[in-house]
Amino acid sequence: MKETDKYILRKISNDLLFYVDRAKTKRFWWSYDLKYAMIFTSKDAANSIKSKLNFGQFEVITLEDAKSLRLQKNENHKLMIASKELYEDHPFSSDALGQW
Repeated sequence: MKETDKYILRKISNDLLFYVDRAKTKRFWWSYDLKYAMIFTSKDAANSIKSKLNFGQFEVITLEDAKSLRLQKNENHKLMIASKELYEDHPFSSDALGQW
């Protein structure tokens, strides 16, 4: 079965959260980690669970799209850390000039 034939239920928010397979863990309902995510083999099954959720907005996406979103979020986080380090190490930053 291809990854385009597998589906994930995603919570639409600022964070990237996936619906958790409760057989894998009982500690939480939503996770950032795809290893805990419930993977549906049919889009209808994912939409059925989606219709039962009351709070928040949700979308059904393919497993392939979920992996690319996760990768994109990681890359954005790395860029943010790199730019912060560059700012802190720059000799002409406002910290170095005593403006803070």
